[in-house]
Amino acid sequence: SDMLGGGETVIRLLSGVGRESPSVHPVNVTVLSLLLGKALGMAQADLFDLGVAAFLHDMGKVQLPERVRWPQDNFSTDEYRAYQDHVAYGVSMGKKMGLSKPVLQTIAHHHELIDGSGFPSRIRGESMSLAARILALVNRFDNLCNPYQSTLAITPHEALSLIFSQLKNRFDTSALSAFIRMM
Repeated sequence: SDMLGGGETVIRLLSGVGRESPSVHPVNVTVLSLLLGKALGMAQADLFDLGVAAFLHDMGKVQLPERVRWPQDNFSTDEYRAYQDHVAYGVSMGKKMGLSKPVLQTIAHHHELIDGSGFPSRIRGESMSLAARILALVNRFDNLCNPYQSTLAITPHEALSLIFSQLKNRFDTSALSAFIRMM
């Protein structure tokens, strides 16, 4: 509720600490996902599920070896497959936590893309919930702005420009349009 209310709480969450804190990415993704979900008119219960999924979307990374927790351009095929496993690990952990089916599905689809080029299942957009389409977009945006290697970071404006000019066919059109307006 506080995150959806906007104002001072949201500003503090989005500008609080540097990328070196492991909590920054899930907080950024949660706040931005909730704001985008609200802008797209999602119901309160759906926003709650989106918020839980956004906050926990990468929890499966704790089960990965440290060297493959963050994608690198020089990953071998095996390392990239190991990195992709964080999605299945996250869903498995979520089931043990008793998370709802919509939350589990959103976590399962947070790297899927509407053109079918995502992972792990390579599903297409029509098979993705609105929450999953929001999370996939916001996750990519935050990873561009706050990558694991801070020297690769780009500004929010540059990230939006890159997504729109080079990746727009991979994301939901209405979510991307609303995200650009919101940002």
